[in-house]
Amino acid sequence: RVASLAYDAATLAAGLVRAAGQNAFSEQVITNPNGFIGVNGLFRFTSNGLNQRGLAGYEIGPSGARILSPAPRTFQAGS
Repeated sequence: RVASLAYDAATLAAGLVRAAGQNAFSEQVITNPNGFIGVNGLFRFTSNGLNQRGLAGYEIGPSGARILSPAPRTFQAGS
């Protein structure tokens, strides 16, 4: 789990520098309400310093795991 967070951080930093140049780490860019795609799914940073992740919900039973709620593809309501 920690490795995936480090991967997301490095990939995000490189992508932001490539896309936004000198403004890459401005609050407006970092707090993009649409978020970013990471190795474990969608994530975004809020203006109060927290982060949100769009993860799938699974149920583990005798016959294995099943998806109860798939991971969202966007943070937009109704998508």
